[in-house]
Amino acid sequence: MSPNTQNSSSNYDYLNARIRSKSSSLLKRGDYVQLVNGTIRDLEIFLLQHASFSGAFQKKLVVSQDSSLKRIEAVIAETETERLSLLRSLAEGEPARLISVYLLRADLLNGRLVLRSINAGKNGIPEPYWHAYGAVSSSFFSNLWKTCSDISDCLEYCRSNSSMVSPILVSAFSELARTNDLMRAERLFLRGLINLAMNELKGSNTENVRLITELYGRFVDVWNIAIWLRRNVLGTRLTTPYLEMNGAGIEAHRLKKAVSLRRLLFGTPWRASIAGAAASPEVVQRRMNTLLLEWQMSLFRFDLLGIHVALGYAARVFVELQNLNVIAI
Repeated sequence: MSPNTQNSSSNYDYLNARIRSKSSSLLKRGDYVQLVNGTIRDLEIFLLQHASFSGAFQKKLVVSQDSSLKRIEAVIAETETERLSLLRSLAEGEPARLISVYLLRADLLNGRLVLRSINAGKNGIPEPYWHAYGAVSSSFFSNLWKTCSDISDCLEYCRSNSSMVSPILVSAFSELARTNDLMRAERLFLRGLINLAMNELKGSNTENVRLITELYGRFVDVWNIAIWLRRNVLGTRLTTPYLEMNGAGIEAHRLKKAVSLRRLLFGTPWRASIAGAAASPEVVQRRMNTLLLEWQMSLFRFDLLGIHVALGYAARVFVELQNLNVIAI
């Protein structure tokens, strides 16, 4: 992320016009209805004929001997990367800085994949498709996956291969080695990425910066409520502290004092996750993730001269990715 973008001119008008044009290529409800009722072969033909996926699909047909499912997963991942990387390349000034901060999401997801694989053991699990639109090259995570079989290997790799997330991963892997507690390690990694994001936003307090801060605050809420559910509903003994962040909707003291989920979520954007009959913690967590995406997608039409359009479009891309992967499986 370039420090020079903060003071350069912003191009929200051009950026959002391009994004809105690109959004017309996202799949529609009718497409999903058609694909759900078809076979995996029908899905392959659809992707091969669709303008957004055809280029990547044709390349895979030529160079890859993968199964249909693997080929589809690779094409979907490549298209996600292409669409989200385009946001960064089109933006200038403030939107370029904010989109780069937002796309740290990729580094968070990739880091968690590595932490979880080392904790559980790969056991022949194939290398995942990396989220390749973040600040750190996907080759960093790919080499980490391929060359490291235990925590000591990972620590050595991260110390000798400099990247924006290397020091954060060193802290997380060190915590995993010390405690054998994946959640504590993931918390350190998440906190490190959030601190990195907030440092990039220092010195500016525009509405667009506040929106990115709110989005990260909602990420923290989802994490903290998952901890609360394990402690207070499932009765799991956890030593993992809550994450604290200015901008989170649910403060740490509220998490510690709440005696019921309904009281915890009352008056927050998350109250809809407990609507209706009592739900299991797993269902509540899925509902919260859905609410987060729905809120982000709603931003698409909120402010045509702000970062809202880019965030709404990115959420739509994530939903499309999820839907296609579900249909493929």
